[in-house]
This record gives sequence, C-alpha cells and structure tokens, in this order.
Amino acid sequence: MSSDRSGRVGLRPDERAAMLLTLLGQQPSASLAQMQEVTGASLPTLRRDLAALAEQGVIRRVRGAASLVQTSPLDEGFALRRRRNAGAKTQIARTAAQLVGPHMSVMLGDGSTALAAIPFS
Repeated sequence: MSSDRSGRVGLRPDERAAMLLTLLGQQPSASLAQMQEVTGASLPTLRRDLAALAEQGVIRRVRGAASLVQTSPLDEGFALRRRRNAGAKTQIARTAAQLVGPHMSVMLGDGSTALAAIPFS
C-alpha cells in the first residue's frame, strides 16, 4: 500500500470501487472532485477505476462526473442491496476470510454480503 500527500494509505481497487458505488448510491451523480475527496485517489487512478466500473455496466461516465446505471426492475433490488453498505460488507468479508484456515471449505449464500466475500476466497 502507498500513501498519498495527505498521509492516507492507498486503497485497493475493490475498496475504491466500493467507496465510489456507496457515494453514487447516495446521490444522483458525483463529480471527479467529490470522488477524489472520498477515495483519496489520484485522477489517473480514479479514471481507471471508473473505466472498469463502466465496462462492468455499473456506472455511466460523463465529462467530469459519473452516475449509476439504472437497472431493470428485476435486477434493481439486488443491485441496490449490493451497493448499500458496500464498505461494511467488504469489512465483513475480510474478517470472515481470516477465519478460514487451510483445508477448510466455505459455502456462501446468494446474498449481497456473501458476494463481497468472493475476492477474498
């Protein structure tokens, strides 16, 4: 991990993505300045993160800002649950991953919190 000029420790891409999705879930759109303030990421890093989220079809980018992509009513419930409290779900996933030892198996449900655990498995 690296630190930026403010002394904050750099975040992993999935952590920044969770922060961005939380921000965009709280308001219709966010400017690059707002996203930079929340994540502490440099503009080039933020642009890469936004490109990845746009490629996944999660956000729509516009000049200097981004917004969440509107989903179909069938998918909207899960998409909203997945974004809601994304940071807390990531922390739960990290904690759960630390409890799994060698030669152990884990079964995950199909909920949004369980989905957050996949990168840590």
